[in-house]
Amino acid sequence: MNNIFRKFEIFVIVVIIAVIGIIYALTQKPAPLGEVKEQAQPQQQEISASSVSYQGVEGQNAFELLKASHQVEFTHYDFGDFVTSINGVAADEDHFWSFYINGAQSQVGASAYVTKSSDLIEWKLEEIEE
Repeated sequence: MNNIFRKFEIFVIVVIIAVIGIIYALTQKPAPLGEVKEQAQPQQQEISASSVSYQGVEGQNAFELLKASHQVEFTHYDFGDFVTSINGVAADEDHFWSFYINGAQSQVGASAYVTKSSDLIEWKLEEIEE
């Protein structure tokens, strides 16, 4: 019982840190520490101007799969990588690229989420609500 409580406690802390990191990233305009562009053969299921989707691959994280199948620009921060453009569609000061797993907005960063082959991963360009 004590071990279950400890795991739950760690989970709650990780979620809180992830939420704080997302809020920080959306409210700050820091100078980029480095931007990287990568391009690979597209293997996506769907592309539109404001969304992309692809199947998960057992054991691989969602961010690496995105970079392997789409043109991605991102900014690296201490807490993780923040996607700024997918396939040439860049988020402006009023929008951000949001990451979804099986239709639900993710509570962790894409590089922290290890996909399953049954997962549908989606990225949607969404308006920042104030």
